[in-house]
Amino acid sequence: MDKLKYFFIGELLNNEVNPYEKAKIETNYCFSFFGFICFFSVFLITFFIEAYPAMIPSGVSAFYCITHLFVLKFTKNIRISSVIFTILIFTILFGNMYFNTNTIHYGGAFWMVILIFFAAFNLGKKGGVAIAALSLAAYSIFAAFFLHANILDAATFPTVIFYTLGLEATIAVFIIFYLLNTFIKTNRQITEELKTSNEHLEAQNKLVNEQHHEKIIMLKEIHHRVKNNLQVVSSMLRLQSDKISSDEVKAIFDDAQHRIQAMALVHQRMYQTENLAKIDLETYIKELATDLTSLHSTTQNVTLDISTNFSELNVKNIVPLGLIINELISNSLKHGIKTNGNILLSFNKQANDLMFTYKDNGVGFDEAALKKGFGMELIEVFALQMDSTYHIKNEADKGLTYEFNIPLN
Repeated sequence: MDKLKYFFIGELLNNEVNPYEKAKIETNYCFSFFGFICFFSVFLITFFIEAYPAMIPSGVSAFYCITHLFVLKFTKNIRISSVIFTILIFTILFGNMYFNTNTIHYGGAFWMVILIFFAAFNLGKKGGVAIAALSLAAYSIFAAFFLHANILDAATFPTVIFYTLGLEATIAVFIIFYLLNTFIKTNRQITEELKTSNEHLEAQNKLVNEQHHEKIIMLKEIHHRVKNNLQVVSSMLRLQSDKISSDEVKAIFDDAQHRIQAMALVHQRMYQTENLAKIDLETYIKELATDLTSLHSTTQNVTLDISTNFSELNVKNIVPLGLIINELISNSLKHGIKTNGNILLSFNKQANDLMFTYKDNGVGFDEAALKKGFGMELIEVFALQMDSTYHIKNEADKGLTYEFNIPLN
């Protein structure tokens, strides 16, 4: 038995891991193998008891079953073999009903149930519904045009025909219970495997979440330490600048100190953020811009206008973006806005890019200074880190506008 099973479906079973697909392969094999044994037995019994009208359909059914086994072996495709066998069952069932007038067709209802179960299990819900609809239509035609005559003719049939009807019903009921048992076993097996798989996934998710939490804590600690180190550097520069007498050199030290303080603020905002993987852009920018304005502003009264239709930005871009904003606000307060002014920061997602617009209403920059300043060089470096392109619109007495195109992928 096992050798026969391996001969017909061994390769299919070895190449399949899905329990549902394995159950379909087993069902196709068992249905045809045991169906062949049953139908061939009926064929022999009907031959010896001379119940010839029942012998023909049982013989054809046995032939169909053995044919299906070889189709299963050589196609190695469970769907193709299931479709072929469904067609074969349908053909023998209703062919026998319509054209074999010398036997009783009361057992046809059993075989219709078997056909629908087989199709639903092996071809899916749509296949089962389609076969059910076709079978009901075919049986309705039989009931309307052939059943009455079949009932009248039954009185003239030999007693042996009724014995074969009982044998047919017994086989059909056995097959129905076999299919139901297969459905239940398969469903139970899949449920158990899903339960085991879910437990495994839950354990993995718990481990991943713990590792993620540990990494978040570690990253926040890194940002915190970087911020502290930058503050130490800033304090050292401030102490050093107190001993410098040259105003020009002192101004350079002050600029460096402000930039380092701004970098410290960026890292401070990073470790104060709940989710480092995806940072709330609007909250981050509002808080950072407010801090930077307070850091750089002396006598100016500046209003911040921040708008965004994009919510989250990854860590790769958030630090260079914060440093660019620092340089822009620093330049606006140092060179653009003299007393009162407005600074606009706008973020708009367009396709796969983030469009960042920065605008102040200051006096604008001298073109020569705009190209040579150290702040401009830093902006270019930070833009390159984000793979961003940008252009500048400089209008005298109307302010300065920067437009950055930041790829999100």
